[in-house]
Amino acid sequence: MSNNPYEESKFAHFSSSKGFYAVMAACLIGAGASGAYFLTKDNAVKDAPQPMVQNDEIENEEKPIEPIKSQEIVFKTKEEKPDNPPPEQEKNDSKKEEISVSKTAFMGMLPCKGEVRDGFSNGELVKDETMGDWRTHNGVDIMASEGSDVVAFSSGKVRDIRNDALWGTVVEIEHPGAVISKYCGLSENVQLTKGDSVKAGDKIGNVGFIPAESAKGAHLHFELTEKGKYKNPMEFIK
Repeated sequence: MSNNPYEESKFAHFSSSKGFYAVMAACLIGAGASGAYFLTKDNAVKDAPQPMVQNDEIENEEKPIEPIKSQEIVFKTKEEKPDNPPPEQEKNDSKKEEISVSKTAFMGMLPCKGEVRDGFSNGELVKDETMGDWRTHNGVDIMASEGSDVVAFSSGKVRDIRNDALWGTVVEIEHPGAVISKYCGLSENVQLTKGDSVKAGDKIGNVGFIPAESAKGAHLHFELTEKGKYKNPMEFIK
């Protein structure tokens, strides 16, 4: 502390003057400016744009990648067959073979030499030239001159021989499997009797006359049934 009374009085005068308050105001303003600077800086940091995070990164963080499971892929064609088919399939295959063999046993020969003109209508109505009406044609017509030989389509037993008003002389032969062949329009000189056994190709008569189809000329009307149902005879001809 100074021992000069003049200086002490000068300092006391300064403290009580306006200069003192001016200095204090300056200090306060400086402190306020510093606080505003740091406050503004902090807000600027908060308002600064944050780096974008890709969705893939978020998903990768939330969901860990699972290892890919290996899977064996086998391609099979329609023609490929298992080495060991199930028993049910074996039964079906054997059944198909039996049906095929059974049907093959009924395959026969054309009972008369000639052109097959009018075929099997398969239940559809066709115009009958002789009768002048519409009816089904349940067999095939084999064009041949009158007197031509008619032979057995396949081996079997004579089931019936009769004279029909519309179909002339008719011979029916029964074959294995409930197959019946019918020969219509034969001449009356049939040398067979009911119950006779015949083989494929054996002569059973000659081409004669068919009243119901006389407009077509001489021919043999040949029909075939299997278990009572009319079949297309040409499907059973070799």
